[in-house]
Amino acid sequence: VVAFSYSTGDVAAYAEAKLYGPDSADVEFQNGRTDAQGRFAFLPDKPGTWTIVVADNMGHKVSHPMTITLSDEGTRSPRPDSANRCGPCRSFSGRCLV
Repeated sequence: VVAFSYSTGDVAAYAEAKLYGPDSADVEFQNGRTDAQGRFAFLPDKPGTWTIVVADNMGHKVSHPMTITLSDEGTRSPRPDSANRCGPCRSFSGRCLV
């Protein structure tokens, strides 16, 4: 689960979300909208760098890459450094809630 918000702290509710897997930057693995709290959930099917692109209808957009690894038990988890906020983005920020 990743949550998106504006630099003001307001959540990015119902923003368009597109998820791209490590194999393709052009074909979406999943798409949808953030929920009322600005959250978007997904379950990756393989390790690698996954990118979520979130955009609202007011011109704000952010691309949030995260590296997913598999534990010995086969569960998925982001690398600790992927939990940091999206640095250069001033409109949106993303943080990993897993």
